[in-house]
Amino acid sequence: MYRVILDANVLLSYAISTPGKNRTISQLVDAAIDGRFTLVIPAELLSEIERTVAQSRYFRARLDKNRFSAYLEALVVIAEAPEPMTDELERITRDRNDDYLLAASHIYGVEFLVSRDKDLLVLRDMVTSFRIMTPREFLDLIDS
Repeated sequence: MYRVILDANVLLSYAISTPGKNRTISQLVDAAIDGRFTLVIPAELLSEIERTVAQSRYFRARLDKNRFSAYLEALVVIAEAPEPMTDELERITRDRNDDYLLAASHIYGVEFLVSRDKDLLVLRDMVTSFRIMTPREFLDLIDS
């Protein structure tokens, strides 16, 4: 079974999606919930999600606090949640805040990092220990 990290942009899109909208993201996260792949959620990813919501009026306006807390708790239940990384991270990406995703993908042995972040997607040909894909690409892969 594939081990996969879904970037914060994917998990937050799911959290604010309404039924019938953003079908690809919904199908992808539902596939994780259904156990079609092993979701890996590093502590740093949970921190990024919580920080993004706390600092963004956009997300706070669209997320019920209790429902969002329940969503995060559900993610932790269905996912592997490895211990936080302690080493200093090498600067690799254009956005230093994305470096932990590359490090975590390598350290925790995931096969896929799924993101819509252009700063990560431009690195797909440079990374060899795992693949970086868009949500649509990964969904097509597990549906084939």
